[in-house]
Amino acid sequence: MRVELSDMELMMARFIAASRQTYGRRNYEDKKKMDDGFQADVDGMIGEMCFGKLFNYYVDVSLGKRKADFVSRKGESIDVKSTRYRNGRLLATLDKTQDPCDIYVLMVVDDRGGEYRGHVKKEDLFKDENKKDLGRGEGYVYEFK
Repeated sequence: MRVELSDMELMMARFIAASRQTYGRRNYEDKKKMDDGFQADVDGMIGEMCFGKLFNYYVDVSLGKRKADFVSRKGESIDVKSTRYRNGRLLATLDKTQDPCDIYVLMVVDDRGGEYRGHVKKEDLFKDENKKDLGRGEGYVYEFK
């Protein structure tokens, strides 16, 4: 399911990402092992905004650490993961098992919005068979068919 964001929503995504980055990089160790941390933050915010728009959830724009991006109507915590790869996989670090969300969502994003690829419950994601090393250390990798 594809979601387009308006110009104003995209501007908000960039602003929130910049604010989170400024706050987070000052107060926490940057765990993102990416060449462009800002673009990763923008992509994450675009993914969250698209998911929220698609499923009628309000985006949490707060700064600071938080366990989940959303909480479902049933009280389940939801973590939205974003990628720019069309055939992207949902990735989670090994330490996510210490305090996991209930549901993990994958959004494939671009400069105009994103596409919902699917979701997986923590019990199905955090299995030994899903542990893989894609070149940046071992983590959980889940592929949506």
